[in-house]
Amino acid sequence: MQKLLALGLACLLAFFSEAQVSRMDITHYNLNLDFTQTESKTISGVATLSGFPESSCTTLLFDLLKLPVSQVISGKDTLTFSQTDSTLLVFFNNQLQASDSVQLRISYSGQPLADSRWGGFYFSGNYSFNMGVAFSAYPHNFGRCWFPCNDNFIDRATYSFQVKTDSGFAAICSGKFLGSSNNTWNWSLSQPIPTYLASVAVGKYAMVSDVFEPSGRKIPIILASEPKDTQNFIASFTRLKTAISCFEERFGPYLFDRVGFVGVPFNSGAMEHAANIAYPLYAINGNSQFETLMAHEL
Repeated sequence: MQKLLALGLACLLAFFSEAQVSRMDITHYNLNLDFTQTESKTISGVATLSGFPESSCTTLLFDLLKLPVSQVISGKDTLTFSQTDSTLLVFFNNQLQASDSVQLRISYSGQPLADSRWGGFYFSGNYSFNMGVAFSAYPHNFGRCWFPCNDNFIDRATYSFQVKTDSGFAAICSGKFLGSSNNTWNWSLSQPIPTYLASVAVGKYAMVSDVFEPSGRKIPIILASEPKDTQNFIASFTRLKTAISCFEERFGPYLFDRVGFVGVPFNSGAMEHAANIAYPLYAINGNSQFETLMAHEL
C-alpha cells in the first residue's frame, strides 16, 4: 500500500510539474450571489478573485466542493477549466508570472453541502447560512462549500458581497453594511481573513444597530434576527459593550469593521465569523443565561 501511495504521489507531482500548476495568492474576493432559489437548497453566483500566481504557471488551482462551474473569464478571455468534486483547474493560454496581476470571474451554481458532523452550509425554514468550518473534513476550513477559494488557514483576503434575496428577506454578511437596493444586500470587509471566517446568512432579518465608542473611535454594532426575536436579542446582549471593553483592555483595539451577531437555527453552538458571528436562536432567550457564549464567540 505504501508503494502505491508513493507511486500515486509521484504521478501527481509529475502532472503538476508538467502542467505548471500553481495556487493563486488571492487578495480580494467579490462574491455576487443569488439566494432566490433556496427552496431547492440551491445558490448561484459569480466570484471575482483578484491576486497573483504564487509561482510561474499556465494553470491555477482552486478549492470548490461539488458546485458546478459554468464559465471562467479573465479580462476579455473565456478560459477553459476542469473540475473534480473538490478542485477547480483554470487553464491559461499564456505563461503567467508570479508578478502578474490576475482577476478571474467564476460563474457557478449548485447545492452547498453541510458537514456530516458539524459545520458547512445549512438550509432551515426561512434561513440559509454557513458555518465556516467542517469537523469531519480535512482541512476543517469550509469556505469551499459555497465559493471558489484557497481554503486554508494561511491565505487571507478582503471581501465584498452583493447578495440577491427574495422580497421580505435580507442577507447579512461579514463587514460593513453598504446598503440595499432591489433586494440586493451589499457588504464589505476591509481586513484580510482566511476563508473559514467569511459569512453569509439569509433570512427574514431585521437589524438592530448601535455604536461602541472607545477612545474616540466608533465601531458599528449590528444584531440581526427575525423581528419577533429582536427584543430578546437586545436583552440577552445588555453586556456586549462591557465584553468588548474587557477584551480591548487585555488584548488591544478591536480589529474589524463592525461587531456583528446574526441569529441562526443551529443547535450545536455558534461560529466566530469575522464581524458576523453566527449565533444560535436558542441562546437568544431574553436573559443572560448564555452571555458567556456571546463573549466566547466575540
